[in-house]
Amino acid sequence: MSKSIVDVTLEYIKSKTNIVPETGVILSSGFEDLLDSIEDKVLIKYTDIPGFDVHGTEKEKGHFVVGKIAGKGVIVMDKRLHYHNGYKPAQLGTPIYVMKELGCKRLIISCSVGALSTKLKVGDIVTFTDQINLSSKSPLMDYSEMRYGHKFIDMSKPFDLQLIDDLVHVAKSELAIKVKKALFLELVGPNGETVAESTFAKQLGASVVGFNVACEVIACKYCGLPVITMGLITNYASAYSSGKIKHEDIEYNRKCASSYYVDMLSTFLKHI
Repeated sequence: MSKSIVDVTLEYIKSKTNIVPETGVILSSGFEDLLDSIEDKVLIKYTDIPGFDVHGTEKEKGHFVVGKIAGKGVIVMDKRLHYHNGYKPAQLGTPIYVMKELGCKRLIISCSVGALSTKLKVGDIVTFTDQINLSSKSPLMDYSEMRYGHKFIDMSKPFDLQLIDDLVHVAKSELAIKVKKALFLELVGPNGETVAESTFAKQLGASVVGFNVACEVIACKYCGLPVITMGLITNYASAYSSGKIKHEDIEYNRKCASSYYVDMLSTFLKHI
């Protein structure tokens, strides 16, 4: 019987490094400076892994980075897989199952999101306490391997409460940064939401909106990997914006916040 892509990827990564990662990170675009904090790092290109199906930007630049921060093993996924780039939802679970099998005890999901309230400001860092998945996507939809048992899983507590408390405490005590809590709503993307969609999202109780995270969280819950998010507010959603949402503005806001965002992420990695 042929090996699964998870097993193939595991074998390949283990052949390149002896470091056992304690924490996994899915790194959002714009925060690559985190990689400078990693010692003894080994870069593993997605395209070098047999059978690891990637294309687009991920094929050109995507890689895993394994190394240490403050003596603790980490694995960072630089260039996440987006289902709006043509991947099947089930493929989004593969990197997470690999991190779990490598020995990770937790996963940090980095992302950029739009605010659904003026109580949140561009540049704020938020962590999600719950999610509403309106993308209609799940990594378990086409998943047939059943590696971690039945696919009908409980999602009543998607995010790890202890990790949330730890993040809020570390940010405040070490960097004097207030991390705000948010309810995340996911749309398919990659296009921005309409005014009606953002108004509807707000009516559902959401405070931020974005793409792709929900599938990653579901995969974590399926394999029993505690997960937390670190989201950066890069813009206001369409119903709360004074003008058109421009990708250039989002990139600019992300660049402006990159220094303290990466500082907080690396500090958190040192303390957990």
